[in-house]
Amino acid sequence: MTPRRLVRFTVAISALLGAVGCQSTSGDQLRASLVKTDTERSQELYLSVIEQLIENGKAHAAMAHLDEYDRLNGASPRSRKLRADAWFAMGDLGQAEKGYQSITEARNSGFGQHGLGRVAAARGNWALASTYFEQAVRAQPTNAHFLNDFGCALYRTERFDEAEFELRKALELSPLDAEVTNNILVLLAKSGRTDRFSSIFADMTDTAARETLRSRLASYVRGGDKAGTP
Repeated sequence: MTPRRLVRFTVAISALLGAVGCQSTSGDQLRASLVKTDTERSQELYLSVIEQLIENGKAHAAMAHLDEYDRLNGASPRSRKLRADAWFAMGDLGQAEKGYQSITEARNSGFGQHGLGRVAAARGNWALASTYFEQAVRAQPTNAHFLNDFGCALYRTERFDEAEFELRKALELSPLDAEVTNNILVLLAKSGRTDRFSSIFADMTDTAARETLRSRLASYVRGGDKAGTP
C-alpha cells in the first residue's frame, strides 16, 4: 500500500470510527465486529474445503474435519448439511436422512429438502423424491442443480411435460452443465420428443458441439432402455 493510500485508509477508518462513536457505539465494538466477520469467513472457507473432500470421494476425512469444525465453532446449518452429505456419500441413508431433516426448518431449508429428495431417490421412491425436490425448488427457484434433480424425478415418474419444463429451466440457467444437457437428451430420446432438439438447443452457436449432441441423442434413441437415465 502506498503512503498516500495508507493515509486515505487511516482517515477513512478514523472517520468511520468517529461516525460510529456518535451513535454510542465504541471503536472497540466495531473492531470486534470486524474480527467476527473475519472469523465467519474463515469458517466458511473451512466448510468449503470439507465440501471439496466429500466431492472428491473422501467422506471419512470430511467427517473428521466436521468433528473438528463443530468442536471449534459449534454445529451450523451448513455443517449439518455437509455431515448429511458425508453420510449419504458413505451409503448410510438413515443417518443422511436424519441430518437433512434437521435443517429443513433452517434458513436455507432448500438444502434439507433436496437432501431428503436424494435419499428418497436412492431408495427408488421417485414419487416421494419429486415431492422433496419440488419443495427444494420452491425454496431456491434459480438453483439449477435442484431444478435438474426435480426434472429427473419427474421423468422417472413419467411426467414428461413437467420434466422437460424443469430441465429446460436448469439448462438455460446453467448452459454449460454437462449433466443437465445429458438429462435433456435422455428425456427427449425416451419420451419420443426428438423433434424438440432444434428448439431447445437453438442458441448453441458451436455447430460441431451441437452435432455431437445430436449424435448422442440418436444413440440414446437406438439404445432404448440401455441408454443412460437421469
